[in-house]
Amino acid sequence: MSKPVTISSLLKRKEGEKEGKEKGYPAKHPNISTSNRFLALAEKGKAARDRTLSAKRFRSDSEYTDIGEDADVCEQEDSVFVNMEKTENQLKEAKTVIDQVKQEVDKIPDPGPLRGVLDGLVKWMALTTSIQENTASVMLDEFAKAKKKAVLVSKVVAEASSQSKAAGQQGKGKQGETDGQPEQDPRKKKFIQAVREAEKSTLVFNMDMGTVAVMNTNTMNRKFSLALKAKAAEVDGNANGEPKTDTVTQLDDTLSMVKSMDYFGKTTKQAKGKDFFTIPVKLAYKDKETRITAEQNLRKLCKVSCTTPYHSTLRDELKKVMEGAKVRYKNSYVQTRLDVDKMEVKVSYRQDGIWYNDVEKFPLPDSVFDLTHKVAKPKQSIPEGMETDGGDSVQG
Repeated sequence: MSKPVTISSLLKRKEGEKEGKEKGYPAKHPNISTSNRFLALAEKGKAARDRTLSAKRFRSDSEYTDIGEDADVCEQEDSVFVNMEKTENQLKEAKTVIDQVKQEVDKIPDPGPLRGVLDGLVKWMALTTSIQENTASVMLDEFAKAKKKAVLVSKVVAEASSQSKAAGQQGKGKQGETDGQPEQDPRKKKFIQAVREAEKSTLVFNMDMGTVAVMNTNTMNRKFSLALKAKAAEVDGNANGEPKTDTVTQLDDTLSMVKSMDYFGKTTKQAKGKDFFTIPVKLAYKDKETRITAEQNLRKLCKVSCTTPYHSTLRDELKKVMEGAKVRYKNSYVQTRLDVDKMEVKVSYRQDGIWYNDVEKFPLPDSVFDLTHKVAKPKQSIPEGMETDGGDSVQG
């Protein structure tokens, strides 16, 4: 899981390679990563620690607690307790040293100015040490009491929370029995979750990612960004093969919204009937609204082929509904909308500039509860004038 390379970075790298070539520097092999491997290992170690801490935060499927933060607080409290106890012992040791010094001063027979100064210093040291010792002792006792009280409160809260949760589950069971309403089918619940997650992502396919197969994710990231740059330059019509500055800015802004980037497969494969290799690329965003806007930008700037990465069984059903609608509403812009709550697909179409919304509704079969994914790129993109969407119906 990674993020795409920005177009600006690719352009800067190209300028650097051009300058190096002019100065006679040897060019780096484009398919060999020269990054610091030890930094990569450090990042993997940090990611593993983050995953471990994240896992510890979940006490159960339905109860969440930030154990990581509590652990930090406990560790700080223990550190403070140890330091204060160490300070108190040091003060007692200092007091013993002062007593020894006082005994030596008392042995001086001459009651002259030096004896007076030494007596004053010893008295001052004894007074200061006594005050610090008393202060540390009081703070240590109060801290111990507070810590003990906090542990007792934590136990009481945990017991109350456990009892409340048990009572809530019993009440929920009784209420369900009284009302006679069955709980939601767990298969449908998982289906809805899968659809909501898929609608945060867009699947881009048929991208020219070179003339040889590659499997390194860093290489695929770079080749995907190069393919986007090439398509953007083609849309802009630039003779030098570079997109316009405004296009680069818009494209980088769109790519910066990608939370993660994954591939449907382990390696690029030769596109059917083409001389380049490709792989479906899944771009995930923070929410559905961001995905819709980003997808519109990619379509406009690069003319890419993309769709929502629903699981295979659902995608097959949507395809059947779309193919039937294309036959019934010829020469019209057709759109299908997925309503997961009602488990149905709704068809709308636009003709002569007028939208006819939800003209047909098709119930989804139970087969869509199979959430498996087939690792295969779509055979062909949806023709112009057709669209499959999981969002709200188009308004005329």
